[in-house]
Amino acid sequence: MENIKDFVDDCDVVQEGHVWKWELVHKEECVKRTIQLFILKEVVYDSRHESEEDPFCSYSGCNNNLVLKCKYHFVISADYESSEQLDDPFDKDDYFFKDRTHLLHGLLHKNGIGHLICINGGSASITGRDIMHL
Repeated sequence: MENIKDFVDDCDVVQEGHVWKWELVHKEECVKRTIQLFILKEVVYDSRHESEEDPFCSYSGCNNNLVLKCKYHFVISADYESSEQLDDPFDKDDYFFKDRTHLLHGLLHKNGIGHLICINGGSASITGRDIMHL
């Protein structure tokens, strides 16, 4: 995951615990909006999960991709204000991993295989189409 480390080092990414935050700028005519992209590193410490298949790989037909110990989640939260107020890292993990209302949720395995888990548009801050142009 050298590319992720290079991205975090080269760009203006703010680290808050084990969550990185990067500001994306969306310009539409005279309006300029800043959208927060959260990058969360998930590390699986339980060795029992190493022999399991990744469910997202199974859905997409890559059934031979086993769960790896490290993966990165890329999230644009639908409710930025509540995610910012989470102080406990475990609460933050639960929020990022289980919330299905994110505007964008992508997953990148350490071996480079990635999944676009969801794009939900229609928020007050940005549409799904605008997310694709960020």
